[in-house]
Amino acid sequence: MGLIITPEYKISITGTSIFVTDKTGQYDVTTNPGGWGAPNEELAESCLVVVVVRKASGGDELFEPISPTVAYLYDNSATNADEKEFEIKWAADGVIDVGIIRLPVSLDDTNYVDTGTIQEGDFYFYNNAVRERVSGIGEVFTDYGSLLDEGALLKGVCSDIATPALAIQTQSLYKEYRLSRETDCDDAEELLQEIVKLNTDIQGAYYTFYSNLAVEAQAQVEDLLDKYELKPNE
Repeated sequence: MGLIITPEYKISITGTSIFVTDKTGQYDVTTNPGGWGAPNEELAESCLVVVVVRKASGGDELFEPISPTVAYLYDNSATNADEKEFEIKWAADGVIDVGIIRLPVSLDDTNYVDTGTIQEGDFYFYNNAVRERVSGIGEVFTDYGSLLDEGALLKGVCSDIATPALAIQTQSLYKEYRLSRETDCDDAEELLQEIVKLNTDIQGAYYTFYSNLAVEAQAQVEDLLDKYELKPNE
């Protein structure tokens, strides 16, 4: 079957971080044939690169790492059962691609620690950096988002839609509504209708996404962010 990298994510209750975990697990011929370990690749001989991309209308937006402070992790003492977690800054709501990419590791910039030698055009990890072999030189490579499009690399990608900022906005409106209904019924009714409309529009964006209309779903989310003047996290 070969290695099947399995990313899993969750967003913090504050809507400021997204936590991405490698849930691939250890190889088992019966229960997890796509896991880490022989006959598949070893986690201790792999560099994991985590990519979270927002599919914004103006172009892809790459979210920045928080912990570790770089978007990659190499642990030569890792066991194949380890679940490595990354904390990434949540920039803004919308349609996202969450990916974990496996890169081979070299200790001498010539050979890989598992098997084989570095070839022209290869992406790999060496000397605490992700590199691409260009004209025989391992040049430092930082365009991590583009690795999702490299067909030769082992990766797991989850495409989804997430709206934590809009959820927080809904809760804020609800708090206003609870207070207003005790003092001013007219204001409370307007707030209630606003909450209903916002919830309906959020659900509509999800319905659109799960109807395989990701571009349209992103546009719906961006319209809502503009309407409520919700700015990206700085």
